[in-house]
Amino acid sequence: MQWRFVSFFLLIFSGFSISIGLPHEICMNTMKGVGAKVETEIWPSFDKLVCSKGKSPGADDWPFLEKQVLIPLWDKLQKKGLKLPNYRAKIKPLADAIVAQCAAEKRTNFCKKPELERMKSCAIDKAMGFIMSNMDMADKYGNEANCKIAKKCLEDESLWKWGRSVVVKFAKKVT
Repeated sequence: MQWRFVSFFLLIFSGFSISIGLPHEICMNTMKGVGAKVETEIWPSFDKLVCSKGKSPGADDWPFLEKQVLIPLWDKLQKKGLKLPNYRAKIKPLADAIVAQCAAEKRTNFCKKPELERMKSCAIDKAMGFIMSNMDMADKYGNEANCKIAKKCLEDESLWKWGRSVVVKFAKKVT
């Protein structure tokens, strides 16, 4: 059951790193470590407060997730010095397409692993299309210096504490 939410969280971070073109080894190694951190820092709260109560979070929750997770996360990372593309201009259209075509159409329940796997495959297809049409972003955002900042950001305990607090907010919304 743990891998259900971890898969979703990794999908978000993988899509994030793919979409902004973070190919540097430092970034790739950092992304590999995110799964274990999510499993210990975020998943227990999500499972206890949402999934174990029989809730079915999915695409309908996107407005909340975008407003309470993605946009604040983007802002937090930028304030820590991470260079990121403009959210509204570049990332929002990709995120909206993934939600509409990969989560909503397939009625994905984020607590169910098989459904997340289908969504992940669809999201990767969308992200690859985005990458192909935005190849210039790799040099701007995927350099070694920016990847070191990304690593430092993802190792910051305050980020994970904030993530746990968002899960509590989300649980209150859906329960």
